[in-house]
Amino acid sequence: MFTVFIITYTHLCTQLEFIDFETGQIYNLHWKGDDYMTITTDHEGLILTTDFTKEDVDYCTKRHLEIYSEEFGLSQVFFDNVVELINEFYEKYDPEKDFMLVARDNGRFAGTITMIGEEDGNARLRFFFVEPFTRGKGVGKLLFTTAMQLSKDMGYTHAYFSTFNINKIARTMYRKLGFRMTGEESAEEFGHGLIEENWEKDL
Repeated sequence: MFTVFIITYTHLCTQLEFIDFETGQIYNLHWKGDDYMTITTDHEGLILTTDFTKEDVDYCTKRHLEIYSEEFGLSQVFFDNVVELINEFYEKYDPEKDFMLVARDNGRFAGTITMIGEEDGNARLRFFFVEPFTRGKGVGKLLFTTAMQLSKDMGYTHAYFSTFNINKIARTMYRKLGFRMTGEESAEEFGHGLIEENWEKDL
């Protein structure tokens, strides 16, 4: 199972065809913009965009806390850490090397992922989540794979991120996308028995 991107560049926009060989779904993506990109898809009403606001950042923070509390029961230490890191991303955001990719389904916030550009060609992916109403529709996979492609287009050659051992479904997707786990350590301060894992892939 693998994914192919076919990219066509013009002076007006970039066209990208996303072929998911696992499901047979084909998405035609088109993005426009100088400072940001808005990507339309064949999924009715779904767009991906790097045009985000402080309200989007705040909502991302809020939903991270709610989802991880409701589904995993993580500690206040984790929540404090999330608030600090997401705010740091917003304050230090540089559109020349970073992005926040937001999915909207008929205007409704559907999910997000951020990329923080680092030295030596490394792209750090963070704060990935999708709303429960999108699960099983391929939105998470589309977000993650598009983020990988955008990172590659910006000149990054290696992507990495961290996740927790409790994210069973997401970890399965990461493997199918070609990521491999390269390390792990205890994250007991965030939750009982929690293990933080590092995943990497060359782009």
